[in-house]
Amino acid sequence: MKRIFVATLLLITAACAPVPKGAAVPMKQLFSENSSRPFECTDYEASSDSCEGIARRTLRSNTVVYDAEFIMPRLPGVPGRPRVLVNMPFKLESTRYCGDFRTAKVQVRGLPSSYNTDLAIAFKTQLAKEGAVCTSYYRDGGGYVSVTTRPNGEPVRDGIGKVFFLSSPKKLRTISLF
Repeated sequence: MKRIFVATLLLITAACAPVPKGAAVPMKQLFSENSSRPFECTDYEASSDSCEGIARRTLRSNTVVYDAEFIMPRLPGVPGRPRVLVNMPFKLESTRYCGDFRTAKVQVRGLPSSYNTDLAIAFKTQLAKEGAVCTSYYRDGGGYVSVTTRPNGEPVRDGIGKVFFLSSPKKLRTISLF
């Protein structure tokens, strides 16, 4: 899945996939199993050994702190390539964590400062429209399938995708929007 990191990436650029069968992995178990692999890679590509996004989720009591980064395509006529960083808290539940994108903090780097600010505001506005979401993980071979829904279980557009947890971040490649 081409996940927006968010769930940020996951809401902006994800490929469609079927909902996994079986039970979701309990969140504390997921964190325990991946304690030495704190980096979540979305859309891993073996040929370039890269990810479209890297997220680091940190468990603090009943809160999951989410820090994600991805690279947007170049903007026509703008020097540089925008790197988007998203930070937000999620509330831990049994088999998922839930949060509201209206609380996300967004930074953009890699462009002239006025462009960074304008793009961060635009991106934050788009994320805020997504509102509240919850994410669960299901086992899938050597990785997991991440499923993001509304708190009531309603599917989120492009909210399903394969992810891997890594001990160190891979290089990022530009996300593909389509």
